[in-house]
Amino acid sequence: MCEKKDETYCGYDIVFQGKAVVAHLEDAHPRERRTYVVEVDRIFWSKISSVGTILDLNTAKEGNRCGAKFQLNTPYVIAANEVEKGGLLSTGLCSGNKRWNRLHVNRQMFFTDRLQKLCAPHKHLD
Repeated sequence: MCEKKDETYCGYDIVFQGKAVVAHLEDAHPRERRTYVVEVDRIFWSKISSVGTILDLNTAKEGNRCGAKFQLNTPYVIAANEVEKGGLLSTGLCSGNKRWNRLHVNRQMFFTDRLQKLCAPHKHLD
């Protein structure tokens, strides 16, 4: 299991709550990638200057290649890095992604109330 220390979330380009609404499997890709279309509910932390409400999120197809799996239409906390400027994001099994409804209320409060303050020295939200 990959547990994240709180401050490691600051190293990601974006940490947000969202839900995957569509999953595409790219077999033609040499590393067999899965791309999710994700609806963003709220952003907890971002180094990205402009973030839309719909994002493309790329991950490896399988867990043994550190691929993250998301149940469709289920809210998650997602930590990702920007792969292409203004476009594709990438995440993985050990990125600290968690199902929102399975988080203890104190952990939910960390994301909603404390993550931005913790990461502020790294870069403020735009």
